[in-house]
Amino acid sequence: MLWWQERRKFKEWLLNAKKREIQEIRTRAKKGIECLGCQTTRYVYFFDFGGGFFYCNRCLEKFLNEEDDQQKHGRLSLRFRVLERDGFRCVYCGRNPKDDGVRLEVDHIIPKSKGGQDTLDNLVTSCSECNQGKKDFVTDTIVEYARRKL
Repeated sequence: MLWWQERRKFKEWLLNAKKREIQEIRTRAKKGIECLGCQTTRYVYFFDFGGGFFYCNRCLEKFLNEEDDQQKHGRLSLRFRVLERDGFRCVYCGRNPKDDGVRLEVDHIIPKSKGGQDTLDNLVTSCSECNQGKKDFVTDTIVEYARRKL
């Protein structure tokens, strides 16, 4: 398991664990061991979870409250999954960047302004021309056509 996967797993466990469970895997680190967050050597605890983590109380709180990389970059991966699912082609006109030189965008079938969500089933690949022409209109024809292409 990669270090960031181990770190995410540790964070998920900490967020769901009871205080008693956390106390059971937490021990005071030996003198001279540095905190992973701030490099302090005072009041550092070792958390025996997989490879083990060294944190002081302040950095542990900061770690639990920071935004996860997956949350930060989740839109990028969702965008790529939509483009990949649609074969890097506009679902409305079928053009692609390689053959037709169009710029692709990820379009909401039901626009956010009309209550649409950022979910895989509400997003489609669209060229910039088709997307600009559609704007935030929602018609049964557009919804039906886009979902039929999925």
